[in-house]
Amino acid sequence: MKTFEPIKEVPNLELCKKLKELGYPQEGGGWYWDFEDYKLAFIWAEEVADELIKAPTCRELGEWLPQNWNIVSIQYKNGRWGVSSHEVEEWRMWEADTEANARAKMLMWLVENRYVKFTKTDQKQKSIIQSQGAENDKNLPSMW
Repeated sequence: MKTFEPIKEVPNLELCKKLKELGYPQEGGGWYWDFEDYKLAFIWAEEVADELIKAPTCRELGEWLPQNWNIVSIQYKNGRWGVSSHEVEEWRMWEADTEANARAKMLMWLVENRYVKFTKTDQKQKSIIQSQGAENDKNLPSMW
């Protein structure tokens, strides 16, 4: 068993493309997919280029969760990962082949339903939640 396999620590290329389309910040150093040769590489902040797509780690994905968001469980069963929560209108589970992919699917759902809004910043990442549902995203409070 390998102790660290980056490919298992970040979402796959397709999910990272979707995160980018939804506005996930692409600045800063870290893991990136090289869009030209479809390889994963660790890139320093000053090396970030347009042909790269940010590949956030499980921790980085978790930092975007709304304040006081509870993940009920993280499960690994029969070769599949599941992340579940009951913080929204009903209990939900996001399933995938890796924990990073399951977390990415959860975060994409939160963005698409306006529970989270990505903001680009040179400072610490910020997550925004709308306290009364997904009807209107104006003047949302920042959790930081």
